[in-house]
Amino acid sequence: MGRFVNPDNSAFQAALNSRIYVDKTGLIVCMNEVLDSTDAYICNSRPRRFGKSYAANMLAAYYSKGAESEKMFSDLEIGQSEDFKKHLNKYDVIHIDVQWFLINCEDADNVVPYITRVVLDELREVYPEILRQEVVSLPDALSLVKDKTGRKFIIIIDEWDVLIRDESANKKVQDEYIRFLRGMFKGTEPTKYIQLAYLTGILPIKKEKTQSALNNFREYSMLNAGCLASYIGFTEDEVKALCETYKKDFTEVKRWYDGYQLGKYHVYNPNAVVNLMADGSFQSYWSGTASYDSIVPLINMDFDGLKAAIIEMVSGASVEVDVGSFQNDVENIVNKEIRAALPVVTDVMSLEDAKKTGAMALFGEKYGDKVRVVRMGDFSTELCGGTHVKNTSEISCFKILSEAGVAAGVRRIEALTSDGLIHHYENVEQELHAAAAAAKSTPADLTTKIESMMEEIKTLHSENEKLKSKLAKEAMGDVMDQVQEVKGVKVLAVRADGVDMNGLRNLGDQLKEKLGEGVVVIASVLDGKVNLMAAVTDEAQKKGAHAGNLIKAIAGLVGGGGGGRPNMAQAGGKKPEGVADALIKVAEVVSEQVK
Repeated sequence: MGRFVNPDNSAFQAALNSRIYVDKTGLIVCMNEVLDSTDAYICNSRPRRFGKSYAANMLAAYYSKGAESEKMFSDLEIGQSEDFKKHLNKYDVIHIDVQWFLINCEDADNVVPYITRVVLDELREVYPEILRQEVVSLPDALSLVKDKTGRKFIIIIDEWDVLIRDESANKKVQDEYIRFLRGMFKGTEPTKYIQLAYLTGILPIKKEKTQSALNNFREYSMLNAGCLASYIGFTEDEVKALCETYKKDFTEVKRWYDGYQLGKYHVYNPNAVVNLMADGSFQSYWSGTASYDSIVPLINMDFDGLKAAIIEMVSGASVEVDVGSFQNDVENIVNKEIRAALPVVTDVMSLEDAKKTGAMALFGEKYGDKVRVVRMGDFSTELCGGTHVKNTSEISCFKILSEAGVAAGVRRIEALTSDGLIHHYENVEQELHAAAAAAKSTPADLTTKIESMMEEIKTLHSENEKLKSKLAKEAMGDVMDQVQEVKGVKVLAVRADGVDMNGLRNLGDQLKEKLGEGVVVIASVLDGKVNLMAAVTDEAQKKGAHAGNLIKAIAGLVGGGGGGRPNMAQAGGKKPEGVADALIKVAEVVSEQVK
């Protein structure tokens, strides 16, 4: 049982303990029907406060080997299913909430490495003989476990899209995250180790150009809920039943919270309904979810007549919207206005008159009595002293090359237009052909070729690490004559210079296996820096030995610090001259730890 690998059922138990609980375990029946098939890749996107985390916690509680959930589910809808016990708590489950990882990282750049590290650490505790330290890729780890044990994984990712939403301007983070997801779920190898992949968030799967980054996923959304329609929010029948129980006027509830029509189901927001039943007062769903200020700029963009459409709907009219083709991003907005061939009109007027026109003043008080007002149709009115075209069509097209923060709340966009953009695309095309030639491929097949090369590099890297470990072991010679016995615990503290941390972990595994039971500490000096690694077997831990505390106690002698788990820990330092003293101190620290 771990935090993320084979979690317990406590999160779902909290939902069951709530004052108001509506049984949605029928969703599990839908998932059981697609297990271990090409349909077992599900992206279930919903608006805020529609029970996304609840559903993810429920699935984890049902499938996880780390839980005992028969009593929890037996009286619910899933308990009546013929396959109830067939899949109950039978699988290795990985359940992660990307929002939690983002909050607990100082920088969004660290989210993917953080997820990889903590999940791998827990997987190694479950499969220590299979997943040695040289395995640094999560997809590789899952593939190895399947290859050695035949066991497949259920992977549940809650708030899968948080990096897409919150880091929309950080292309580096987004690209790394999409590559991570592709590595986990896309291609032939994942089909071997995936029993079920369930992603939930607000957005559908991230698009890359015209193709889906994960086009093997089936998307269920508010626009296409499919068989999951009745499990996205509360159905009208469920709301009526709650109204009877809590003595509420259903007609008034419907007037306030009239929900979404998903196929044959009329679906209501669960959070809004539950709050009403529990607290007795009607409240705005949106105002409790986000601020009005966050949508005002989007409305004022008036893309494709959005502003007018909202005014019409507020007045009670119906407006048809082609949501399937709707793309509201900066490039699409600007290029639409370029194609509209808007006239560019320039006037000089007083600052007060300019403000009356609604002109945007970007530089606060840094204006004189007379200002230059530039209008581009009804799309843009700004105070500007720059040179302008006579018509937006002269720009031809617009492409953002980069975007970065330059001050608090201020971001700078670098973009190209017209001839500059044409030259840019010509250069990109030349580079693409050169890259394809270097990879002995064609531009159309370059992505596939690069993916193949990356796999080859990964294999070679793994083989290289094994070779370095072998050479280090041979250079060290037979060190078993250096084994000490401290209060009945075998202790081996040795030096192996020129070995990096990965190599030390491999050496540690080998020496620990040779030692049988006990404590292994290895020190290495590489490029003037010190690496320390400690490994403690199960029996030694039972007697009090602790790798993390041991490393902390000796790391100061090499001018560094570190820590880790009871079974494995590591540290770095800047004082090679302290290595000998650190190795000598190992026996002393173990003596203090062992009872």
